[in-house]
Amino acid sequence: MYVLLPVCWTPFEMEKKRQVPEVFRRAYGDRARPLGDVILALLPSPLLLSTCPCDGTRCLRCMGPADRSSAILRPDDPVEYRRLLTRACAVVSDQAPPLFAFDPTPHHDQRYIIQSVITEMLGDSSKSSNMICTGNKKGYQTSNVIDDLSDSAWSLLLERIGHNVMVHLLKYSSIFLFLPSNNHFQVTGDPMYKSLSSISNCTAERLWKRSRSQNQQSLLTTGRLKKIILESREKLNSTIGVEMDISSSSRGTKNCNDSVSCETNAQSKKRLRPFSWQRCRKRRNTNSLTCDNVAQKLVKGGCVLSGVVLNSSLGRLNERTYPDLLDKVATLPSFEKKSLSCHCCLTLQQTSHGRASRVEIGKQWMFYNPLLTSSLFPKDHILNRLKPDDKGAASLMRDIFGIQGGGRSHGVQASIHSDRFCPFGPDCELYSLVPLLKSLIRKVHHCPYLKILNKHCRFPTLRFCGERNNGKMSEEREIGPSLSLFRVITLQKKNSHLKSLSNNSKSYVHFSNSEAFLEKSSIGDNQFEGLNGAYCQKQQVVSFIWAICRSIFPLDFIGTPTNWRALRRNISRLVHLRRFEKFNLSQCLSGLKTSQVPFLSKITCLSSCQVKNVQVFKRMLFERWIFWFFSHAVVPIVATHFYVTESEMGRHNIFYYEKQVWKKINDAATAHLRRTAYHLFHPHDLGSNLRKRTLGFSKVRFIPKERGFRPLMNLRAPSTVLLSGQKVCLKTKYVKDTLRDCEVINFRSVNSNICDLHAILKRIKVENSDNLGSSVFDYNDIYERLCPFISRVRRSTMTPRLFIVGCDVSKAFDTIDQDMLMDLMKGILQKDEYHLHKVAAVHCTKDAVRVHYDQVAVDVGNNENMMQYTSLVPARSSHSVHVNQFRVKQIKNQRVLHLLLEHVKGNLVLLGPSLYLQHVGIPQGSVLSSLLCSFYFASLEKEKIFPWLDKVRFEKSGLQYDSTALPEYMLLRLIDDFLFISTSKDLAMDFLYRMQRGFRKYNCQMNKGKFSMNFDMGDKCAAFQTNRIYKGEDGVLFLPWSGLLINCCTFEVQADYTRYWGIHMSSTITASNLAQPRLYLKRKLCDYVRPKCHPLFYDSNINGSRTVRLNAYQAFLICSMKFHCYLFAVPNLKGLCPKYSLRIIKGSISYMYKLIRHQMDSARLRYKFCPILKLKKKETVWLGLSAYIQILRKKQSRYVELLRLLKAELQIYRELENIQELQYAVDDCHSSLLWKIKF
Repeated sequence: MYVLLPVCWTPFEMEKKRQVPEVFRRAYGDRARPLGDVILALLPSPLLLSTCPCDGTRCLRCMGPADRSSAILRPDDPVEYRRLLTRACAVVSDQAPPLFAFDPTPHHDQRYIIQSVITEMLGDSSKSSNMICTGNKKGYQTSNVIDDLSDSAWSLLLERIGHNVMVHLLKYSSIFLFLPSNNHFQVTGDPMYKSLSSISNCTAERLWKRSRSQNQQSLLTTGRLKKIILESREKLNSTIGVEMDISSSSRGTKNCNDSVSCETNAQSKKRLRPFSWQRCRKRRNTNSLTCDNVAQKLVKGGCVLSGVVLNSSLGRLNERTYPDLLDKVATLPSFEKKSLSCHCCLTLQQTSHGRASRVEIGKQWMFYNPLLTSSLFPKDHILNRLKPDDKGAASLMRDIFGIQGGGRSHGVQASIHSDRFCPFGPDCELYSLVPLLKSLIRKVHHCPYLKILNKHCRFPTLRFCGERNNGKMSEEREIGPSLSLFRVITLQKKNSHLKSLSNNSKSYVHFSNSEAFLEKSSIGDNQFEGLNGAYCQKQQVVSFIWAICRSIFPLDFIGTPTNWRALRRNISRLVHLRRFEKFNLSQCLSGLKTSQVPFLSKITCLSSCQVKNVQVFKRMLFERWIFWFFSHAVVPIVATHFYVTESEMGRHNIFYYEKQVWKKINDAATAHLRRTAYHLFHPHDLGSNLRKRTLGFSKVRFIPKERGFRPLMNLRAPSTVLLSGQKVCLKTKYVKDTLRDCEVINFRSVNSNICDLHAILKRIKVENSDNLGSSVFDYNDIYERLCPFISRVRRSTMTPRLFIVGCDVSKAFDTIDQDMLMDLMKGILQKDEYHLHKVAAVHCTKDAVRVHYDQVAVDVGNNENMMQYTSLVPARSSHSVHVNQFRVKQIKNQRVLHLLLEHVKGNLVLLGPSLYLQHVGIPQGSVLSSLLCSFYFASLEKEKIFPWLDKVRFEKSGLQYDSTALPEYMLLRLIDDFLFISTSKDLAMDFLYRMQRGFRKYNCQMNKGKFSMNFDMGDKCAAFQTNRIYKGEDGVLFLPWSGLLINCCTFEVQADYTRYWGIHMSSTITASNLAQPRLYLKRKLCDYVRPKCHPLFYDSNINGSRTVRLNAYQAFLICSMKFHCYLFAVPNLKGLCPKYSLRIIKGSISYMYKLIRHQMDSARLRYKFCPILKLKKKETVWLGLSAYIQILRKKQSRYVELLRLLKAELQIYRELENIQELQYAVDDCHSSLLWKIKF
């Protein structure tokens, strides 16, 4: 056991020992310091001892810095006072005046000083935004800031520093008080999120200025052209009918640049727009100018004629003002054309993707798209819309080579070719691509994609008959662009008047008054079974994509066979990506060579286009082509012909289902839901009901699991309903017209509408824990309940014997009785009115400081301390700052019950083309689901289980035991997963039988295949189908429950890693191929060890010394497996330096030990009992190194040098090899469950 803080540390020693949290350093820089250090910095310079009013008694006026520190923080000070000075942070404002008057004597008490400061600052409007004033207006207090700043610790601080310093702190500094888990709560100063917004604005301005300096060359080019145009306009205004001569003002490129730079630096005057008659005269004069002279003078002057001149909004020298200029330039001799710069090439130089590693391919467009189409690409795809002529080739060239950054069609440069090609004609460097683009469009229109699909992804038993005629889909149409923001799902039937439109962010449903869509599907259950494994192998998908590419793309685009292999390899990498992995342009270019691409070799005459580096220009063209190939060709092909989804059994791996196969799966799963828990929402009541509703509807998608499919409802997306009696819109371009013609009902997302109700229920959860019965929600709750019980049982007897039963409710969310739940919640929600505050939580991520806003239910009548207040805010980071915005929102009880009733009994779900109403159970995916389920089963416990257990206990006590000694028991329930622990075997058996019978009143039945018990039931065991007990090679039995393994004999707790069985460890990671992969790997190793650093695994009150070290060793084993899989998944890390690998491994081990200590410290502050940590740091390092050696030894050929370094490092701790606890931990037989994991 160790103490939290030494009692004799001064603020300066604390600063060296503990750093300011990262969130303060990012927001305020070096100005953020502990409160004790800020106070010492505020004190003025010490006075001479002879001039000090203390008469030689030594006060803060005349003390030196070291003496002042000892005077403020003394060895015998209370713990709360020490924590205030060392853990609280403060930031002094930049506008704070210096502290001249200093009097260490307090004239008033702390509460009077705070109220005086609040009164003074409320009178000054410029200071009323201070947190100490917020919520305190005209004596009405809605915050507890005064109580937080006037406790015993603050009163003692006032006695030490005096009146003036305290007032200066409250008025001119931002103070953040310490909370558990390194969280802080702001009590004074301007709100932290406002400071962050001002910092972000300054940063954005600096970045904008830097981007301007980086693009100086392109700005000079544009400025030079603007100079020429302005001078030509001045001559046109002064001389009518006279030939324009600009050679004197622009003699060569250098002179033009010099003149422009002078003009740019000159002070510009306000431009006055001419009158309309002046503008008309100017246009007439401009049109009368001879185009021959313009073209000749431009050539003789040696200036650059670019697309910016031909199509720029600056000069307006386009087809309208100079109708014959384009044709005249096209007829110039070739030697004169070469002195001009093709505007296509110039514009391509001015736009750039940026660094290839930062340009991402939008692979998110290929997920969850069940739409069936009758073409190779989506109907709105550019290759489907274009014709194989010059105009189509020009549009396709704009789409391929005119994209900026990683954007889509909105980033196309309009200056690259108009509907006609540039006036340079065949002499344009990109003109050679015209025949290739025409061929590409023509091949897309005639591609036999269905034959190719049947050849490479063939499932003969699952093909539908009669749904394909002559290579085309029958009765299939598409609505909307499948790669834009609108994601459209349609299911059309003959004579149906209903169309369904789905969006990533919104859902559109168009209803008619017709009753034609009332038909129900009649798909049998036998078609539903066995379909979840009918997905295509990834290699089949790659073969199909490559066959399509070979069929439609000319060889000049895909290059030589060397590039074929590299291109197919990159396509395979895209297909094999896991769910949350990103794919960037640098990965697309891996292994490809520009010298092996024929269309680039045809571009040779680039010296005339002012291109400084020909190879760089070709590389840029090639990057744009490859970006378009993957983002606008490969991804749409996948999204059009495959339904891409993840699965429960495959973790982060993704699976590709052919669209017709997925249609059968979706229809069968939808029919199953219709028969069990949903009925059709009647169309006659549709309009009137929807107009009265507050909550919208949700969409359902199905995710494969080991047996069948699990429905997932999206309650986070808003929805829109269009009500019409006749017309149905089929195309996206008519959506706006439809919105004007039809009645539109817009809904916010369901979860956003019930966030107030969620805040109220969280408040009830904290205040009235009795309403939740034996509910636990995370490891913290389990640890708080389990640790005292096990400690008490072990103290009561030398050889404790506990009997454990585990069981799980079958389909808990889908079987809840809605009427009973509503009656229960009416008894819980008893207040007439609820008050909500808006709280901002500022926390750090890996790359930025972010602000999240949450609603917190408060009790206005009672002043709450910060612990109660911030416990309602969800924890998002280990270092967070909570800022109360004091925006009070009042909600009547009637409104709360109405929202709950509509959410529970009026849940609308979009199944196929129709809306259905859920009549059994509660919606999964709601923010209220876990709380409502916990309240429901808590009522079952209160009414059925606990009275029955008390009755059985007394009966057993009267028959077999002393009447004064009743058997002890504890019941835990994580949502719907029960765990019963008792000192009586008979009581445990009776509980098992009672749970097996179920509870008919609550429509609750147990899952017969998930019972588990740690005792032998003899002949009665046949009544249960299974007993989920795991047995290791060492013969130890474990009972699994909610991610934990409980030792059946010693009742020690270990982590359950059996969930990794049957899958490869690589499916659980998310690799990053972006910039700085080494730094990302370092962060990942820390992320891998973080979940298993909870005190539940290392507290000696629960686990013995051997099990504590075994838990640490097994956590390092899993981390080392993921380390190997991560290195294998990222090609850039395969040649990682062994010394660097050793350094980050040691860093992750040290991080884990620090996090364990931090968790134990937080538990000491949070709980009433005292956790005990007997694990030492050097033991943790020894266990971590041993785990990495054990795992990497199985892949010895790849880690020869790293293994040597690890063994050498392990020799430093060789004195630990003989410790029995460590030898027990590293014995393979005690970790036999982990060796079944594939990696």
